[in-house]
Amino acid sequence: MGIIIPVIILILSMLIQPMMQLTPGVFSIFYHYALGKFSSKKADDLCLYFLLGAETFVGVVWMAFYLILYYLVVYTNVASYQFWAWLLAGVFVAEAVVMLFFYYRKSKTTELFISRGMAKKIGVRARKAKNRSDAFVLGFVAGMPELIFTMPVYLVAVTKLIGAVDLPKSPVIILAIVVSVIPLLLIRRLFRSDHNLAEIEKKRVKMKGFFKIGLAVLYLLLAGVMVYIGVRNG
Repeated sequence: MGIIIPVIILILSMLIQPMMQLTPGVFSIFYHYALGKFSSKKADDLCLYFLLGAETFVGVVWMAFYLILYYLVVYTNVASYQFWAWLLAGVFVAEAVVMLFFYYRKSKTTELFISRGMAKKIGVRARKAKNRSDAFVLGFVAGMPELIFTMPVYLVAVTKLIGAVDLPKSPVIILAIVVSVIPLLLIRRLFRSDHNLAEIEKKRVKMKGFFKIGLAVLYLLLAGVMVYIGVRNG
């Protein structure tokens, strides 16, 4: 299969992560209130720890999957099982449908799939964050509810990374971690260029269609790659 398929899968996976919208939404609320309560210097300091928490979460997930799947790939050759390719193809098609119709709630805002109770708790924690540990923990836990969508992506990306002997492992993982926080850096830039939370939310509302369709297309492309692998290994 060479290196082409693993590279395609890794690129698609890295595009999906920064398009997920829960962590950017939490960060927008967190940074808005941090700027209102503290000096710009203190808000930026807390912002750094939120980013560090978000990066740590992505890094922990990557490494956890890597350690678990390394054993399975090396010692059981599970990656070659045709069954997994077809199963993941079905999962990615289902994820594409979810992204189109259920990821965002039916409203004119950026409300996502999480329950209103969970959204309220996250909002309260974002507003009340006042020190580095609060910001770090908030950044770390913000992405957890979306694991239901991203776990299959991590699964296939890590499996192909392990199997691609020509790809450097650490640089790829570091690149994936950095890419995942690009939306947070863009939001911070908007705040620092005199945009307020309401203006940023309006921009995010306008981008809803793009994110829904974009995520659905990326999941369908991953499904297509899995079908190709399934047919090739058949």
